[in-house]
Amino acid sequence: MTEENGTGREEFRQAAAVLDTNVAEREALWEVRHRFYSRWNGGIVGISLFLSAAVTIAGIFDEGIVAAVLGVLLGLTIGAQQAWPLSEKSYFYRSGKAEAYGLRRLLERRLLDQADLDDIRAKFLELNQRMEDTVPRGAAVHEVVQNMRDAVRNKTAD
Repeated sequence: MTEENGTGREEFRQAAAVLDTNVAEREALWEVRHRFYSRWNGGIVGISLFLSAAVTIAGIFDEGIVAAVLGVLLGLTIGAQQAWPLSEKSYFYRSGKAEAYGLRRLLERRLLDQADLDDIRAKFLELNQRMEDTVPRGAAVHEVVQNMRDAVRNKTAD
Protein backbone atom coordinates (compact mmCIF):
# COMPACT_ATOMS: atom_id res chain seq x y z
CA MET A 1 0.00 0.00 0.00
CA THR A 2 2.30 2.81 1.13
CA GLU A 3 5.43 0.78 1.67
CA GLU A 4 6.95 1.99 -1.62
CA ASN A 5 7.53 5.54 -0.38
CA GLY A 6 8.90 4.50 3.00
CA THR A 7 5.80 5.21 5.03
CA GLY A 8 4.48 2.23 6.92
CA ARG A 9 0.88 1.22 7.33
CA GLU A 10 0.79 2.44 10.94
CA GLU A 11 2.19 5.87 10.04
CA PHE A 12 -0.44 6.13 7.31
CA ARG A 13 -3.22 5.36 9.82
CA GLN A 14 -1.81 7.88 12.27
CA ALA A 15 -1.64 10.57 9.60
CA ALA A 16 -5.24 9.83 8.63
CA ALA A 17 -6.31 10.00 12.29
CA VAL A 18 -4.55 13.33 12.76
CA LEU A 19 -6.24 14.75 9.67
CA ASP A 20 -9.61 13.44 10.86
CA THR A 21 -9.05 15.10 14.25
CA ASN A 22 -8.10 18.41 12.61
CA VAL A 23 -11.17 18.37 10.37
CA ALA A 24 -13.40 17.40 13.32
CA GLU A 25 -12.03 20.28 15.41
CA ARG A 26 -12.74 22.80 12.64
CA GLU A 27 -16.17 21.29 12.10
CA ALA A 28 -16.92 21.70 15.82
CA LEU A 29 -15.56 25.27 15.85
CA TRP A 30 -17.71 26.27 12.89
CA GLU A 31 -20.75 24.63 14.52
CA VAL A 32 -20.19 26.72 17.67
CA ARG A 33 -19.86 29.88 15.61
CA HIS A 34 -22.96 29.00 13.59
CA ARG A 35 -25.00 28.55 16.76
CA PHE A 36 -23.62 31.74 18.32
CA TYR A 37 -24.54 33.94 15.35
CA SER A 38 -27.85 32.16 14.87
CA ARG A 39 -28.89 32.77 18.49
CA TRP A 40 -27.87 36.42 18.43
CA ASN A 41 -29.70 36.93 15.16
CA GLY A 42 -32.82 35.27 16.56
CA GLY A 43 -32.65 37.50 19.63
CA ILE A 44 -32.36 40.67 17.60
CA VAL A 45 -35.21 39.63 15.32
CA GLY A 46 -37.35 38.88 18.39
CA ILE A 47 -36.55 42.26 19.91
CA SER A 48 -37.38 43.96 16.61
CA LEU A 49 -40.76 42.22 16.43
CA PHE A 50 -41.53 43.11 20.03
CA LEU A 51 -40.60 46.76 19.48
CA SER A 52 -42.68 46.90 16.29
CA ALA A 53 -45.72 45.65 18.16
CA ALA A 54 -45.02 48.02 21.06
CA VAL A 55 -44.81 51.04 18.74
CA THR A 56 -48.16 50.09 17.23
CA ILE A 57 -49.80 49.58 20.61
CA ALA A 58 -48.40 52.86 21.93
CA GLY A 59 -49.77 54.62 18.85
CA ILE A 60 -53.20 53.09 19.35
CA PHE A 61 -53.31 54.45 22.90
CA ASP A 62 -52.12 57.93 21.83
CA GLU A 63 -48.79 57.62 23.65
CA GLY A 64 -46.75 59.60 21.15
CA ILE A 65 -43.63 60.03 23.27
CA VAL A 66 -43.53 56.34 24.17
CA ALA A 67 -44.09 55.41 20.52
CA ALA A 68 -41.26 57.75 19.50
CA VAL A 69 -38.82 56.25 22.00
CA LEU A 70 -39.81 52.72 20.99
CA GLY A 71 -39.42 53.74 17.34
CA VAL A 72 -35.88 54.95 18.00
CA LEU A 73 -35.06 51.65 19.73
CA LEU A 74 -36.57 49.77 16.80
CA GLY A 75 -34.42 51.78 14.41
CA LEU A 76 -31.33 50.95 16.45
CA THR A 77 -32.06 47.22 16.38
CA ILE A 78 -32.64 47.33 12.63
CA GLY A 79 -29.40 49.26 12.25
CA ALA A 80 -27.62 46.64 14.32
CA GLN A 81 -28.95 43.92 12.03
CA GLN A 82 -27.52 45.77 9.05
CA ALA A 83 -24.19 46.62 10.69
CA TRP A 84 -23.49 43.10 11.95
CA PRO A 85 -24.54 40.47 9.42
CA LEU A 86 -25.41 37.84 12.02
CA SER A 87 -27.67 35.70 9.85
CA GLU A 88 -25.14 35.75 7.02
CA LYS A 89 -22.34 34.71 9.35
CA SER A 90 -24.51 31.95 10.76
CA TYR A 91 -25.19 30.66 7.25
CA PHE A 92 -21.51 30.99 6.32
CA TYR A 93 -20.32 28.88 9.25
CA ARG A 94 -23.09 26.34 8.73
CA SER A 95 -21.89 25.92 5.14
CA GLY A 96 -18.27 25.49 6.28
CA LYS A 97 -19.33 22.92 8.86
CA ALA A 98 -21.21 21.00 6.18
CA GLU A 99 -18.15 20.95 3.93
CA ALA A 100 -15.96 19.75 6.80
CA TYR A 101 -18.51 17.02 7.51
CA GLY A 102 -18.25 15.96 3.87
CA LEU A 103 -14.46 15.75 4.13
CA ARG A 104 -14.74 13.56 7.21
CA ARG A 105 -17.09 11.24 5.31
CA LEU A 106 -14.50 11.08 2.50
CA LEU A 107 -11.88 10.10 5.07
CA GLU A 108 -14.10 7.28 6.25
CA ARG A 109 -15.11 5.98 2.83
CA ARG A 110 -12.47 6.80 0.26
CA LEU A 111 -9.14 6.59 2.05
CA LEU A 112 -7.21 3.90 0.20
CA ASP A 113 -3.68 5.19 -0.14
CA GLN A 114 -1.38 8.17 0.39
CA ALA A 115 -2.67 9.94 -2.73
CA ASP A 116 -6.22 9.91 -1.31
CA LEU A 117 -4.97 11.20 2.02
CA ASP A 118 -3.00 13.99 0.32
CA ASP A 119 -6.05 14.94 -1.79
CA ILE A 120 -8.34 15.18 1.24
CA ARG A 121 -5.67 17.09 3.20
CA ALA A 122 -5.35 19.59 0.33
CA LYS A 123 -9.14 20.05 0.23
CA PHE A 124 -9.20 20.62 3.98
CA LEU A 125 -6.38 23.17 3.88
CA GLU A 126 -8.12 25.00 1.04
CA LEU A 127 -11.46 24.99 2.90
CA ASN A 128 -9.81 26.21 6.08
CA GLN A 129 -8.07 29.04 4.23
CA ARG A 130 -11.25 30.11 2.44
CA MET A 131 -13.17 30.11 5.72
CA GLU A 132 -10.57 32.38 7.28
CA ASP A 133 -10.28 34.69 4.27
CA THR A 134 -13.93 35.15 3.33
CA VAL A 135 -15.76 35.75 6.62
CA PRO A 136 -18.84 37.80 5.69
CA ARG A 137 -18.58 41.46 6.42
CA GLY A 138 -21.75 42.61 4.69
CA ALA A 139 -24.68 41.67 2.48
CA ALA A 140 -22.61 39.85 -0.18
CA VAL A 141 -22.24 36.69 1.90
CA HIS A 142 -24.59 34.61 -0.21
CA GLU A 143 -22.39 35.23 -3.23
CA VAL A 144 -19.28 34.25 -1.22
CA VAL A 145 -20.84 31.01 0.02
CA GLN A 146 -22.17 30.16 -3.43
CA ASN A 147 -18.72 30.75 -4.93
CA MET A 148 -17.23 28.45 -2.25
CA ARG A 149 -19.72 25.72 -3.08
CA ASP A 150 -19.16 26.09 -6.81
CA ALA A 151 -15.39 25.84 -6.33
CA VAL A 152 -15.75 22.69 -4.23
CA ARG A 153 -18.14 21.13 -6.75
CA ASN A 154 -15.79 21.93 -9.62
CA LYS A 155 -12.82 20.40 -7.80
CA THR A 156 -14.70 17.23 -6.82
CA ALA A 157 -15.98 16.86 -10.40
CA ASP A 158 -12.40 16.85 -11.73
